Amino acid sequence: MVELISVLLGKYTYNAYLFASNFLQTELCAVLCSWSRKRRKGFALRLTVCTAAGLLLCVPVAMLNTEAATAAELPIRVFCYLLVSGMAFAILAICYDEKPTELLFCWCSGVAYQQISTRLYQLIQNICGVNDKASLSFFPGSFAWFDWLIYFAYYILAYFLCWLIFRKRDRLELDKKTAINVATMSAITVLLVNGLVCVARVYEGESLALNIILKIFCILFGFIILFICAGLLSQSKTRRDMNVIKHMWRQEQLQFEHAKASIDVINAKCHDLKHMFARLENKLNRAEIDELKEAVEFYDRNIKTGNEILDVILCEKSMICARDNIRLTCLADGKLLSFLSPAQTYSLFGNMLDNAIEAVRLLTDESKRIISLTVRDAGDAVEIESVNYCADERDITENIPQTSKTDRNKHGYGIKNMKYITEQYGGTLYVKASAGTFTLHIRMPKRATPPPADKRA
Repeated sequence: MVELISVLLGKYTYNAYLFASNFLQTELCAVLCSWSRKRRKGFALRLTVCTAAGLLLCVPVAMLNTEAATAAELPIRVFCYLLVSGMAFAILAICYDEKPTELLFCWCSGVAYQQISTRLYQLIQNICGVNDKASLSFFPGSFAWFDWLIYFAYYILAYFLCWLIFRKRDRLELDKKTAINVATMSAITVLLVNGLVCVARVYEGESLALNIILKIFCILFGFIILFICAGLLSQSKTRRDMNVIKHMWRQEQLQFEHAKASIDVINAKCHDLKHMFARLENKLNRAEIDELKEAVEFYDRNIKTGNEILDVILCEKSMICARDNIRLTCLADGKLLSFLSPAQTYSLFGNMLDNAIEAVRLLTDESKRIISLTVRDAGDAVEIESVNYCADERDITENIPQTSKTDRNKHGYGIKNMKYITEQYGGTLYVKASAGTFTLHIRMPKRATPPPADKRA
């Protein structure tokens, strides 16, 4: 079969092999990087047909590249390599149901895998004294069946290691800024990588040192691409988190306004009921009076801390706690929180108490359904601490308790929100779970003046 192909292609055989190998490796790496992405219906058939079509297209590309053998015809050679790279991306677009930005991101990672693996293999050949243009072997002067075994084993191992180390577990936040960054990285990657390959093919025979330098540069550039991809993914995740946090703040602001209005109405009604008690007390028996007083006291939970927003939160959460047989104790100087905006105060303490309530609800021992909240003056700082019992000692990663819930993607935004607010003021937040108790501690420097308006949500 190999001999037949050589007879048919003649002088184009070497370049045909070169482009077919480059195409297959780039395609394989791109598909590997897209492994967790959404596939289109008939994925296996699409991939098979596209691969066959790509291999056939490599033949005329190889012919064109062979005829453009001089430095003056370098643009034609660059075009040939760009075309082969573009074929690999086209296969992703045909086989995967994803946005172009996500596919470009996976394709760039695949190109990096391919460059690192291929150039490293060729570099080892050169170090062993083998011309990588003339042989696949690591051993000079010979070529045997086990050289193919080494060749395929090397690439399988190299691709697997790249995927294992640099695989992308998260998805991009597909906003305009991310799309621009990914498109720019893709353009630079495809132009620089393919330009270097073409330059190397023209001049690599003139100097072994230049040949090795170009290969080392391609390897380093591959790693740079992967680190840039990791950075883009991290930035995208941060923007996604910030968008969620901002949405939470808007929702919490509305919730605060509704809660405050409801509590104002409840307080007014409780005040009226107390006056009615005074007129009805002589007409009711002791059991009826006690029952009515208990009902009024359930809603008349006015906690005065010196901070109106904190008072509303504590009143709202204390009613929830009373309903669920949870004892909420609070020792707080709300005046110390004057530097926080209403939205920040509601978000900070609302998330803190919601998490604590959720944890103690799980306890079967009602004597441990206790939440303790303190806000105290610590000299040059304000310290906020919430302590409650918990059912288990959960793992804590990056100061975020890990959840046992199925949907992990939506977990942790409450803590992230609190952490973001704390860090805006140069403060620190840490959590600790031990001996069946969970502690959340915040320390923020005192501020004589509030922060700029754009940071106060």
